[in-house]
Amino acid sequence: MFIACAATDLLHLAGLNDRWYYILLWTAGLGTWASVFWALRRRVGPVTFVERQVAHVWAASMVAIGLLFFLELLLDLPVLRLSPVLGLISGMVFFVKAGILSGTFYVQAAALFITAFVMGTFPRYSHLIFGTVTALCFFIPGWKYYRQRGERQPGAP
Repeated sequence: MFIACAATDLLHLAGLNDRWYYILLWTAGLGTWASVFWALRRRVGPVTFVERQVAHVWAASMVAIGLLFFLELLLDLPVLRLSPVLGLISGMVFFVKAGILSGTFYVQAAALFITAFVMGTFPRYSHLIFGTVTALCFFIPGWKYYRQRGERQPGAP
């Protein structure tokens, strides 16, 4: 996600305003990443009911994000004008994820909701801001779970 966000800001700063560049990056690029991630996950073993729920929420968010470009077109808005909505969509995903997973992700949801307003305040770097916050929202709990898993394995550091 961070790479897609950085690439988006670089394309925009370079003056590329053809929305198809962004549509391809955010739908084909992230869609491919999601497909690879899901295929790797399935290799670990059966997908649980909870994992399937979370995957559906994420898939819905990707559809919503892809549709933002067409909504901008319909409303005759410049490309990336609705980008702060990324923070709201992602905040909602983490909020639902928190409900499914016993409340562990409410802090990330709040951070992403706030990020939408920061993105609106600093539109020139909005995707870099969003990418950084999103990366942290994934990295911090991932690091926590990684450490917990290591503590449960015999002989782990």
